[in-house]
This record gives sequence, C-alpha cells and structure tokens, in this order.
Amino acid sequence: GFNVAYLRSLRIFKLAKVLRIVRSLRFFNELRMMVDCVVGSLCSLFWCLVLLVFILYIFALLIMQGLTQSLMGSELSQETIDAISTMFGSVAGSMFTLLKATTGGMDWADVLDMLDGVGAWLTIVFMFYILFFC
Repeated sequence: GFNVAYLRSLRIFKLAKVLRIVRSLRFFNELRMMVDCVVGSLCSLFWCLVLLVFILYIFALLIMQGLTQSLMGSELSQETIDAISTMFGSVAGSMFTLLKATTGGMDWADVLDMLDGVGAWLTIVFMFYILFFC
C-alpha cells in the first residue's frame, strides 16, 4: 500500500512552500504600492510635459517673430542669415534649438552670441528663457 507518513511529509513541504510565498507577499505588497504611486503620477507627468512644450512653443514663436522682423529690416551677413535659418528656420527647429540650449545639447552662449548680433531684445528674451528653464 501507500506510505501514509510519506504523504503527510509531502503536505508539510507544500505548507512550507505556501508560507514562503505568504512571506514574500509583503515584498510584493510594497512593490505593488510603489508601482501604484508611479502609475498615479503619470497624469501629473503628462501635464507637466505639456506645459514644458507649451513654454518652448511660446518662446520659439517670440524669437522667430523677432528674427523675422530683424531679417526684413537690417543688413546681416550671409553667415548670420545661414545660422539663423539653421537654428530658427521653422517652429519645430526653433523649439529643438531651445531644447538643446537648455539640456546641454548646444552651448546656449553660442545661441546668445548669434541673437546678440541681431537684436538686443532678442537677447533679453533668450536670457529670460534660459533663466526660466535653468
């Protein structure tokens, strides 16, 4: 027949395995709580990113408007015009240039020097942008 003692010892091992899982559930409970916190903050993160993109958009439009007026009314060197069209040729390009200037992808002093040769108020707008973001 069957060895009843062997079956009882198998039940004890199964019980030990269940107790081990219950003990590790505390860890999963804390992990679940941390994941819930991260997921709960995603909505706030989304709106924060929307606000940052909106600020980038506004400053890109301000600088592009000033550069457009400066290009129409003054004599600039071809090198300066090429730099302006490379950095601020489109709204997306302007936003990307501003993003690079704030995140270290481009030295913001280079952009400032280029804008300083075009107009003083563009320099002030760009410096305010840098001070606002950094």
